[in-house]
Amino acid sequence: MTGRGEQGSGSMLAVAGLLLTSLIVVGMLLAGTAVVAQGQVRDAADLVAVSAATARAGGDDPCRAAAEFAAANQVELARCSVAGDDLDLVVSVVVARRLTLPNSGLGFDLRAAANAGWLATAELG
Repeated sequence: MTGRGEQGSGSMLAVAGLLLTSLIVVGMLLAGTAVVAQGQVRDAADLVAVSAATARAGGDDPCRAAAEFAAANQVELARCSVAGDDLDLVVSVVVARRLTLPNSGLGFDLRAAANAGWLATAELG
């Protein structure tokens, strides 16, 4: 027999268990979303760097091209630098995207860096 003070305690434990399980599932979904978004930002950084190097090869301003490709890929160009000349060239970019949690206003910035270009190699003979 149970005492009167223990009646309904099983229901409270079940509710607490469901709440804890729900919080764990939501946390896992948010972590998964962040991982996918970081991969997308990394991919966008690669595309932006390659497009900037290609623009430079065509005689265009690589950082302007990088900004255009960043906007097309829904990221912000945080930094762009060009080193080298027509023979040895490296374009470095950093892109960012703000990941905001739904219905909360809370979020964080995702950043990724990438380099693209070419190096002239001398043939040994």
